[in-house]
Amino acid sequence: MFVANLAALTLSHVSAVAAWFLQEQPVGWDPISLWLQMGILAKAVVLILFVMSGWSIGV
Repeated sequence: MFVANLAALTLSHVSAVAAWFLQEQPVGWDPISLWLQMGILAKAVVLILFVMSGWSIGV
């Protein structure tokens, strides 16, 4: 009985969850959009990798 009620409850909320997911904006793949969506740690990693890349070109 519990499983049947759980299944009915889950199936009744599928459309609400799907609508919630579809309302989010898509991820922009241009560099500015990616930079604006990154956290502080991700930005630090990008800067470190950029410096390392420039350093390796200079060597």
